[in-house]
Amino acid sequence: MEKQDADARTKLIILSDEPVLLSYLERLASERGWQVGVCTTPVEFLAASAVVEPQYVVVDVDMRCRLSGPRVCSMLRDALPACRFLLLSGDGGNIRECREAGFRIILEKPFAPEEFWSAFGAG
Repeated sequence: MEKQDADARTKLIILSDEPVLLSYLERLASERGWQVGVCTTPVEFLAASAVVEPQYVVVDVDMRCRLSGPRVCSMLRDALPACRFLLLSGDGGNIRECREAGFRIILEKPFAPEEFWSAFGAG
C-alpha cells in the first residue's frame, strides 16, 4: 500500500547547484506532499529523470557547468512530453535564451512561494 501511495504522489525533480535554493524548493514541494528529487549536476539530473519520470521539473539555468539549463531541459523534453518545466534564472540573458529554446514557464530569482506555485498552475 505504501508503494502505491508513493507512486500516486506528484513527482518533481529539481536541478540546481545552490544548496539554499535546493533546500527551499524541496521544502516547498514536500509540504504539499510531492515526491521530490534533488540533483546538483546535469548528469545526475538526466539519470534521475529517466528513472523517476517526473510530472514537473525545476531547473536553475544559472548553474556553473558545461550544459546550460535550457539545453538540459531540451534533452528531456522529447523523452518526457507530458512533463512541465519551470526554469529559474537571475540573469536576463539566460531568460532570453530560455524563451528562444521554447520554454515559457520561467521565474526570475528571487521569487515568493506563491509565484512558484502560480507558475505551475498550482497556486
